[in-house]
Amino acid sequence: MSRYRKGTQFNAQPAPVGLPIATAIQMFLEHHERQGNSPRYIEELQSYLVGNGDRTLWLPLLPWSASRGLSLLLHMDRPQLEAYVEQASRASRPVYCKVCDVLRRFLRWCVSEGDLPALPFEPPRPKRLRTEIRVFTRDEMFRLRDVVRKENARDWAIFLLLLDTGMRTGELCNLRVSDVHWVRQEVVIRPETAKTRTG
Repeated sequence: MSRYRKGTQFNAQPAPVGLPIATAIQMFLEHHERQGNSPRYIEELQSYLVGNGDRTLWLPLLPWSASRGLSLLLHMDRPQLEAYVEQASRASRPVYCKVCDVLRRFLRWCVSEGDLPALPFEPPRPKRLRTEIRVFTRDEMFRLRDVVRKENARDWAIFLLLLDTGMRTGELCNLRVSDVHWVRQEVVIRPETAKTRTG
């Protein structure tokens, strides 16, 4: 049916006003609080969405959208979100992965709440790089040593063997009595138990 009837004009429905981005983010964070998520997790979400002022290579979602003149959730279309993800890719790889993950969670939540009609953009799922193994500091090693020493002699011997030889736990678990040479003060790691498979 037409909005116009002979000589009469019907009032058109006002265009729907979108939800402000800041309000949507606040509601998203409150939702996670009600769900019982840890304060640390909520702080992490907040740092990626709102920020804490110490970002140099990329901006969290709210400051970034403000810098682009975007105030409403409906303004965040595919080209805008692609630009946001692209600027976040200048950060370190773990940060970039987390930005994509948090953005994906936020957009899906907005769709589930009816604040967005559909998912405007599916953020990429970058593969995480293997992280380097963090080595204990000297102080951490001394604290660990003091705790293990108080437990029992077996744990103390295991701790010292791992510490002094650099042996992996799997190699330790596969040791046999015949692998320990008491006279030469050697421990032999058999090639079939070693991670590198070389003698």
